[in-house]
Amino acid sequence: MKIRTGFVSNSSSSSFIVAFPRMPSSVGDVHNMLFGPDPIAIRAYDDPISSLSAASRVWDDIQAQMEQPPIAIHELAHGFEDDVYWEVTKDLPRPWDPDIPQEERMRREAERNALVAAAAEENAKAFMAEVPKGSTWLMFEYEDNSGHFEAVMEHGDIFARLPHKKINNH
Repeated sequence: MKIRTGFVSNSSSSSFIVAFPRMPSSVGDVHNMLFGPDPIAIRAYDDPISSLSAASRVWDDIQAQMEQPPIAIHELAHGFEDDVYWEVTKDLPRPWDPDIPQEERMRREAERNALVAAAAEENAKAFMAEVPKGSTWLMFEYEDNSGHFEAVMEHGDIFARLPHKKINNH
């Protein structure tokens, strides 16, 4: 029997695809869009962080991605795959059945992946259709193993006031 005596991490990260009503122009603009005009405390666990600090981090992240290409539908669709997987595949034969040839298992897995991708893309398109035209789509990623601040950024629901999709990357 092996016994683990060192530190065991249960960290996670999440990506967020967020629709801002327009491209923010400053930290204050980000703060107003995310939290309103007045500073608040954001909590995910015990110790809060300031909404001003969170807005500053989001602004820095926006600046870092200014040269990136726009978010493609397949990036947003990826966030909906977990939402549709079991519903789409519940009646399909399982691809990992050891009694079928490898070629058939691969065919089943490809069929399953194509159906999930198509359903996820439909959900992503429906989500995008509900967002006001002219919105600016941006992507963020935060992880809770980089300290308390990052944990609140990931789990503190900082994008609650804007249309967004959270993608768990566990």
